[in-house]
Amino acid sequence: MKKNEPGRFCIVPFVQLNTRGQGNLRVCCTITGLPYGIPRTGTIDEVNAKKSPATRETFDLRVDPISEVWNSEFMRDFRMKMINGEYVSNCEKCFYLEDRGINSKRVNRNLLFGESHAHVVAEAQATGGKISTLPAWWEIRFSTKCNLSCRMCTASLSTKRLSELQAHPEHLNAELKGELEMAQRLLVGGHLGDSALFRQQIDEVMKDARYLEMRGGEVFADPEAVGFLAKLALETKHAQQIRLDLTTNLTTLTDHHLDILNGFKRGTIKCSIDGFAEENDYIRYPSKWSVIVKNLSRLKHLHKGWTKVIQPTISVYQICTLHRLFWFLDEFVKSNGLELSLSLTSVRDTPHLDPHLLPLAVRQKAVPEVNKFLSRSYLCNHSPHREMNRKMLCGLLRSLEDPRLATESERREFVSYTQALDQIRGQSTLAVFPQLAAIFEGTPLRVFSETQKTN
Repeated sequence: MKKNEPGRFCIVPFVQLNTRGQGNLRVCCTITGLPYGIPRTGTIDEVNAKKSPATRETFDLRVDPISEVWNSEFMRDFRMKMINGEYVSNCEKCFYLEDRGINSKRVNRNLLFGESHAHVVAEAQATGGKISTLPAWWEIRFSTKCNLSCRMCTASLSTKRLSELQAHPEHLNAELKGELEMAQRLLVGGHLGDSALFRQQIDEVMKDARYLEMRGGEVFADPEAVGFLAKLALETKHAQQIRLDLTTNLTTLTDHHLDILNGFKRGTIKCSIDGFAEENDYIRYPSKWSVIVKNLSRLKHLHKGWTKVIQPTISVYQICTLHRLFWFLDEFVKSNGLELSLSLTSVRDTPHLDPHLLPLAVRQKAVPEVNKFLSRSYLCNHSPHREMNRKMLCGLLRSLEDPRLATESERREFVSYTQALDQIRGQSTLAVFPQLAAIFEGTPLRVFSETQKTN
């Protein structure tokens, strides 16, 4: 087995656990190859060797103590792989982002915890991977409750997506059928936030928590998640010592939510906006651009300890038109006096939406537009966050000029997936993203009348 490249050690398995909305867990949200979670027995090598356990053989925080997961055989072995510098293919997503100049979870966590938790790594090295401290950073998903069904999401992460697929079985291709089957299997037993055992455990550790990452579904569409945050901020006041990192699609934000967020010591709110106007409404279906713009303005009511981030997920759909969103944000910041920073992430559970599916010659046409933004925009030249913003844009340029070529099977998978969702929703991909015609060439397209299309 080859070694990780120099500097590719990751502190995450020593300081963090990632809970999924159905009770299962991952080492972090970026890791791949663990569709059902962390196994009760076995290692990552056994999972990769197709010895992946069934759902009932993975840990489930609806019924299992956190301590058993934290020092399980899997976690101990994973930590030792990091200590020994072993290559872990499941971590490639972080390496992929870093090679394109985009900050990864590995880099961020190493900066935050590497020095302060060196003693934890030393303890693990001396004990074969076992550590006595519980996670310092909690990445929690109370459920998969969500009001949107995004193109790059899955039914395992969104109840809106799940109900959408369940309602249209006749239009599902093989991939969507498999996605639906997995989601239904994982959700047997309810959501994590419904478990009294989990709620008791997580309430107990919050008094010592310093970092909390909240994800969904959509956090603000989940009453249990909102209630949990409200208790920390407005009742126990534990939030006064917690740095909160929260992701939202910005469609359901209320004054009550802002009051809760302002109860936290510090925070970063990451707004998942993937395109300008109709492009975002298409990708993050069925969002409304006017609502998002209104709620974006309301972020000025957060206290000064909050960082506001716009975080698009780069995909084949909008990689060539992201500059439209960036110019809108540039003008928005100047007009509203609300500082925003940019952060880019990439598709994870839907590799058939990777930007390299679009021919290089098509992607390269967007390069001059991105360079123009780099040289002329407020966000990249005058903003307090200009260095980070420039770094993100340089990462986008690398994706635009990625020389990889899509295979015919990848192209067909994209076409099949996209047409299936268009059929379900009455949408027209090429009406919003005409540059994607290069992928559809040679493929019969379904045509919708205006009465069939939905807003």
